[in-house]
Amino acid sequence: MPSYKSAFPSRWLKADDCHPPLILEVKSVGFEDIGSGTNVERKLVLHFVEREQGWVLNKTNGDLLENILGTDDYDEWVGARICLGSTKVHFQNKLVDAIRVQPVPTRKSRPRSASSTPPAATPPEENDDTEIEF
Repeated sequence: MPSYKSAFPSRWLKADDCHPPLILEVKSVGFEDIGSGTNVERKLVLHFVEREQGWVLNKTNGDLLENILGTDDYDEWVGARICLGSTKVHFQNKLVDAIRVQPVPTRKSRPRSASSTPPAATPPEENDDTEIEF
C-alpha cells in the first residue's frame, strides 16, 4: 500500500521499518552527531550492508547486542548478522513501537516437503504400565 511517508525518507531505521523483522549484516559501527541546533548528541550508530538507513543504538539494545554477540567491543560487531524487529515498549507512560535486536532465527530441523508423509503412529501396548506425567 502506498504511503505519503515514502516521500520523506529518514536517515534512521524506525520500528515501522522492522515489521516484518529484518535480518541484516553489520557493515560499520561508529559515533555520529544526532539531532540539530543545540540538541546535538554523539551516539553510537550501526550501518548495514542491506540498508542505507542507520540504526541509532540505545542502552537496552546495546546490552542485548553484547549478550547476542558475546562482546561489548562494537568493532567486533562488524560482519555479524542480527535480526531487528518491532515490539511494544513503555516509554514516558505510553505504549509505543520500538526496535529490539534479537539473534537471527535458526532452523532446528529441515522443513518437511509436501510429498513426505508423517510416520505412522505406533499403537500403545495393552499392558503398558508406563505413567505419563502432565
